[in-house]
Amino acid sequence: RHYMIKDKKYDLAIAFSGHIPDLTFVAENYIDARYKMAWVHGAQYQYNMISPGYFRLYKKIKNLVCLSDLCDAECEEFNKKNNIKKRKIYNPCIINSKKINEDKVKALKEQYGDFCLMVGRLARDKDQATVIRAIAILKSEFGIEKKLVLVGDGETRESLMVLADSLGIKDNIIFEGIQKNVQDYYSAAQIYTHAAPLEGLPTVFLEAMYYGLPIVSTDAVPGAEEILGNSEYGIICPVSNPHKLAENIKLLHMNEELRQNYIKKEFQRIRTFSPDKIKCDLESYFNEVGCGGVNDCLNWQKIYELRRKYDDFCLMVGRLAQDKKQETLIYAFNILKTKYGIDKKLVLLGDGSERERLTRIVSELKLEKNIIFEGNHPDIDNYYMAAYLYLHSSRLEGFGMVYVEAMNFSLPIVSTDAIPGAREILGNNDFGIICENDNPDMIAKIIFELYTNKKMYDCYSTKSYERSRDFNVNETKKKVSEYISDITKHV
Repeated sequence: RHYMIKDKKYDLAIAFSGHIPDLTFVAENYIDARYKMAWVHGAQYQYNMISPGYFRLYKKIKNLVCLSDLCDAECEEFNKKNNIKKRKIYNPCIINSKKINEDKVKALKEQYGDFCLMVGRLARDKDQATVIRAIAILKSEFGIEKKLVLVGDGETRESLMVLADSLGIKDNIIFEGIQKNVQDYYSAAQIYTHAAPLEGLPTVFLEAMYYGLPIVSTDAVPGAEEILGNSEYGIICPVSNPHKLAENIKLLHMNEELRQNYIKKEFQRIRTFSPDKIKCDLESYFNEVGCGGVNDCLNWQKIYELRRKYDDFCLMVGRLAQDKKQETLIYAFNILKTKYGIDKKLVLLGDGSERERLTRIVSELKLEKNIIFEGNHPDIDNYYMAAYLYLHSSRLEGFGMVYVEAMNFSLPIVSTDAIPGAREILGNNDFGIICENDNPDMIAKIIFELYTNKKMYDCYSTKSYERSRDFNVNETKKKVSEYISDITKHV
């Protein structure tokens, strides 16, 4: 039996599970909504292979959110013909950052050495057998004794144990079963391995990236390439090919520089799946569809465009003037690029008498693509919301209102020791990081650490927002009222 919800009219109805029943519920107007939207949990073409009924319902819903657009070229004509809007928006990576047990991590490393890790159900569709065979090849052909720790349980456990025994690597394959504190295993392992032929958007990749564990995976369609790119953020091998898997595990095992390079890239990639980024993407798409207006103070389309244009950029707001010392940040970005290999952008919001001189410095350092002069903008909040870090380079600041504005948007702050405002608001590096004045090397080093150390970034992001509450209008009003009341008592 079907029921129509008649008592309310909604702006938007979403078929989130993406299955035929909820797609039908939304498509056939069982809920009275002005706009309709559906989630496609994978590549669109895959659903047409399951049943043509999906595409018939998509024609009525019109607005789709997909997790992957790989192999979707064949759907473009259908979508265009039927006026279907589609946007790729990832599921957010919400990892409850459980405390890592350093003693457990140490014990795992001592017990298993530089081990490989695979997390997931022990099942045929996960194909742990290919990884086990790769470990055997590492031993027999390359002379590398390496352990594989399998976290998880399932129907193929017994057959996998038999396979390991038959290959003569029974002691190399560790069946740990289901573990609650899987973060300790990610933190202790050297390489994350995966061998499934099919994956939607594998959470285990995101978890491995979050804990700084480089990945070697088979080309699990569409998820592996969607997250790892063309081996840009992890190494992709052919499906069911233990030799290639073994070769690439060996490559990361032997090349620590390459391994560290992947770890650095993973940290940048994981930002794409952050809840804030996904929220921004959703707000932008809602506005595009016509059902926006969740936050009247922010232009989510503008925020989305800024993030696409400038990626994880740094921001400084203020007059371009001698006392603001923006050249210190420009020199810091030159060091960041040449010494640390971090190619990011600094957006300078504001204008003034120093613009011409600062532009010459940028030109001399060949940083035209890195230093962006945006001039004055009335929509400053959109820049704060889109930015990754807030930077400040003044020698003197009274109160430094820009600090509080940045904190309101949870931005970690890196500032020179602007007297007295910097320490008044940021404390002794409690709520932001204070660097020596006129020291671009120190600023570059701190920026590098915030881009490559997620725990440090998250810590200062949280502290920044917490500190902003001290400057809440109602709190200030309350303190002023109490002070006035105290004064009048003595009159």
